Amino acid sequence: MRNTKPIYQVVKQHIIDGIHNKRWLEHTKVPSENSLCQEFSVSRMTANRALKELTEESILYRVQGLGTFVSESLPVKSVLQIKDISEEVEARGNRFFSQVISHKQIDAPPQASRFLDLGSATQLFYSLVLHFENDEPIQLEERFISKKQVPNYLEVDLATETANHYLKQTTPLSDAKHIIEAIAADSGVAELLKIDKDSPCIMITRITWSGNTPATYSKLTHPGSRYSLET
Repeated sequence: MRNTKPIYQVVKQHIIDGIHNKRWLEHTKVPSENSLCQEFSVSRMTANRALKELTEESILYRVQGLGTFVSESLPVKSVLQIKDISEEVEARGNRFFSQVISHKQIDAPPQASRFLDLGSATQLFYSLVLHFENDEPIQLEERFISKKQVPNYLEVDLATETANHYLKQTTPLSDAKHIIEAIAADSGVAELLKIDKDSPCIMITRITWSGNTPATYSKLTHPGSRYSLET
C-alpha cells in the first residue's frame, strides 16, 4: 500500500528516531532546514514545519543564530517530596553545614531559559552550593532562579540558610516536577563531592512553580554511596 503520510511527518519521525537511537544526544545540534531539504528533497516550508512542531512539542529547542538542538527530557509531574537537605541531616543527629561556591546573576543558559519559560528575559540568578553531613559532602546543589519570581535571592546568605528553606518562607510554591537519574560523576563534580571520577551518583532535576509560573530549576547531585532516596 502506498505511504500517504505527509512528508513533514516523515522528516519529524526521522529526527525523533535519531534522538531515540542516540544519533543526536541532549543539547546536540540537529540538521538545519537546508540539510533536511537536501536529504529529503523537500521545500524549506516543509523542513521548517517539521522543526517548528518538534520545538513546540519540547523535543527540540532553538537558539537564535546557532540552530536547533535536542532538548533535555522534560521532568514529569511527581508526588515525590524532596525534603530540605539540612532537615534530613539533622534528623539523623548529624552536623549540617554548607559551602557557597557561586551565588550571582548570570546570562540564562538555553535549557534553564526553556524550563523557566523566561521568554525575552536574558538573565537569571544562579547558585552552586555544596552541602555537608558532618565532614562529608552529601549534596551538590546547582540552582537557577527566575529574577521575576524571586527578586531578592542574591540577598540570601546561603551559608546559613538553604535555598529550599528560603523559598518555602518567601515564595508560595504550588507544584513541582522531577527527573531522577543515575549518573557518573564528571571530574568537576567528583572533586567537589570528594569521590572518584565516574563514581555513581543520584541526580534529581527539579522544577518548581509559583502559581502558573516556573520559579526555580535545580539539579541536586548526591554521591550514590552516601545517599538513598526516600518517599
